[in-house]
Parts: sequence; C-alpha cells; structure tokens
Amino acid sequence: MDDIECGPMEQFGYHIHVHLDILVNGKNYTVPALKGITDNCFYWLHTHDQSGIIHIESHVHRDFNLGQFFDLWNQKFAINSDINQTVADNKNLTAYVNGNMIKNGTQIRDIVLHPHHEITLIYGKSPNNIPKTFVFLPGL
Repeated sequence: MDDIECGPMEQFGYHIHVHLDILVNGKNYTVPALKGITDNCFYWLHTHDQSGIIHIESHVHRDFNLGQFFDLWNQKFAINSDINQTVADNKNLTAYVNGNMIKNGTQIRDIVLHPHHEITLIYGKSPNNIPKTFVFLPGL
C-alpha cells in the first residue's frame, strides 16, 4: 500500500516518531490505536495506542508523508462520524508543523514526517493555542 511494506515484526533501520493532533471545532479527535498493525503484520507506518504518535519503522531511510499514514488508516481525512461532513484536500482544513502554518497550496497529504515533529490539523474552530511541540517519552 503506497509502497509501504508490511512484515511480521517492526523494522529498525529507520526508526522515528511524529506526533499528530487533530482538532475538530476545537475538540480533540482521537487518532486510533493499531492503525497499520494487524495480527501478523506491522506496516512501516503505524500507531500502537491513541496517543497520536505515528511510528515510522522501516528498513530503508527515506521520506514518508502524512498521506501514506492516512491511506493505511483508510482515511481520506473524512471525519463523517463526528461532523457529518467530508474534508477534501485543504478545504476548511488548516495544518501546522511545529506551530507554523504550512504554506498555502501545500497539500496536507504531502507533509513529510520528520523526527519528533508536531503536526496539527485543524478543521473548523481553531484553538487559542496551536501545539508547537510534543513531549516524547525517553527512547521515542
């Protein structure tokens, strides 16, 4: 899927973590646990829990992007169950990386996942403070 392989165990040749916050009308939208993990498969991009941490664990060092994670999650960034609308491309959606708004015209799917970046996606009402960092546990 999207050139993201799946294997029986996690890979550690290239091992980084990114944090994703999704806010819908000012409220946290939970990034689900076990996306990219099945009974016998670990995709190179996956979540273990609902913390919003995306694990990138591959045997090759290369760029991975948010769109690849959404594809594994089976999201087109449609959050119908919560707001009964579909977010298409960048329409009504604002994205920040480390507290900085991404450039106008940049596709959300193209945001590259870099070590310890804080990615925030906001649909609707913006919070008073945009997250700039995330405190990763030691070892992540």
